[in-house]
Amino acid sequence: MAPTIERIAPDRARVTFTYEDAAARSIALSGAITALMDDPVLERDGSTWKKTVEAPSDLRTVYWFARNGDEREDWRRWFVDPLNPNRYVYPAGLEFTADGEMVASMLELPDAPPYEWSVERDVPRGEVRLENAAGRHVWVYSPPCEPAGLLVLFDGLQYTTIAPAPVVLDNLVAANRIPPLAAVLPDSLDTASRRRELACNAEWLRVVVEDLVPLAGVDAGPDMTVVAGSSLGGVAAAYAALERPDVFGNALVQSGAWPAVPGKVERRVRRRRVPVRWYLDVGTLEGELLEPNRAMRRLLEERGYEITYREFPGGHEFLWWQETLAWGLLALLGE
Repeated sequence: MAPTIERIAPDRARVTFTYEDAAARSIALSGAITALMDDPVLERDGSTWKKTVEAPSDLRTVYWFARNGDEREDWRRWFVDPLNPNRYVYPAGLEFTADGEMVASMLELPDAPPYEWSVERDVPRGEVRLENAAGRHVWVYSPPCEPAGLLVLFDGLQYTTIAPAPVVLDNLVAANRIPPLAAVLPDSLDTASRRRELACNAEWLRVVVEDLVPLAGVDAGPDMTVVAGSSLGGVAAAYAALERPDVFGNALVQSGAWPAVPGKVERRVRRRRVPVRWYLDVGTLEGELLEPNRAMRRLLEERGYEITYREFPGGHEFLWWQETLAWGLLALLGE
């Protein structure tokens, strides 16, 4: 059976995880779910291991088990819950999965909101073409009608697979919730180059502005141009907007990894105020990123910026970012 779920309050639930393994020295939970517990190790009763945690009733996240303690720091050795048939698959070929897919167990509590904007509907679809530019794959999306603006979104492979940005754009435009946007989605080559390029890199920003933005063929002003990304991609989006507000008048930052570039973005926010609107979000299970994102919100508000900020009941996960991308576009450009 899957984890047992018991509602204990209108907005709270109790979740019990169970695993059978007579030979294991220890079994521990891994993933964002561990933010809800002091100790992720399950308690043993004979060959049965159990762990009960309390959680918000709208939680959606993924998790794994790790065996014998020494595996807890190596995600490649984590394994799914055999009692839970609900799976989430990170496909092979992503910057962080390389040649093999990674499968996780999905946990969705009773009040988890249904996916609204990131699932395909029977609506007119835009065209996605694959370009080679700046030594990488770049996906270019054209809406089914004349574009009025532009989205630049980092980590293009992730946002055309597990977090389908073209589907989000199709649905929002068909519902007349945002103006039609073209989009440019550059890929990250590998982990090392991603960390180098997205960490407030002036040369990468030059490439984005001079070589990649023109691929969309859209002459949009900064008020109709959004630069976006998640985690370190969110940092790159913030940096791009602060350095080139003449190009990017809107910054959409999903779970910004501010600790990866200590003080770099904060110093630029304090240095001068530029004409940029902001959307920030972060998951309540994101541990070391939760308070830095709250602090960034406070700093932007103190500097007088227009900002929309949201927290979602989950972790550092594309299964949330595929929807919060729509939240951000609605906040910045919604009609």
